Amino acid sequence: MSKGKVILGVAAGLAAGAAIGILNAPDKGSETRRKLANKGKKVADDLKDKITDKAEELADKAKAKYADLKEKAADLKDRAMDKVEDLKDKAADLKDRAVDRAEDIAENVKDKAADAKDAVADKVADVKDAVSDKVADAKDKAGDLADKAKDKVSDARDAVIDKAEDVKEKVEDTASKAADKANAKVDDVKAAFTANAKPGSTEGKAHTKPLAQPKHGHNPNGRA
Repeated sequence: MSKGKVILGVAAGLAAGAAIGILNAPDKGSETRRKLANKGKKVADDLKDKITDKAEELADKAKAKYADLKEKAADLKDRAMDKVEDLKDKAADLKDRAVDRAEDIAENVKDKAADAKDAVADKVADVKDAVSDKVADAKDKAGDLADKAKDKVSDARDAVIDKAEDVKEKVEDTASKAADKANAKVDDVKAAFTANAKPGSTEGKAHTKPLAQPKHGHNPNGRA
């Protein structure tokens, strides 16, 4: 039940009680009506004053309540604004952190890409150096083999030349010995003919032919 209804109920009760009290008083009808009228006016004035006072009281309370609600609403608004600003700051901070994180990731990826590129370049250089070393080794081995082959050819040529010289010397020695024997034989034959021939006669002399020269340009008395 509201306070206004309570006030009206109290006023009505007071008016009813006053009316009952006047009606029970031993007065004449005109006097009673006058008393009722006066009493009703007084009750109405009292009621009006009480209602006015109560209304002013309620108005003051309502104003105070409104002011309190307004202050609370302003406080809630300020708190909401502070919350919004705090959320905005947090959102801006999250954005900055996200941007920094993205930049860090991009820089990290860039660094890793550069490292991978350098590693590939180093690997290519290593492979190139290894291939160059192998080619150089192969060239050196080929040179060594060529030198060995050349040496073998030279040794074989020298061996053939030495063998040919040995054969030549043996042939020349054999030819020389054969020529010496032939010359000795001719000398023996000449001596025999000379010993058997008479003085002053040509009979019995042997007609000797000149000895043929040995082949290979040798003379009968020795080597060329």
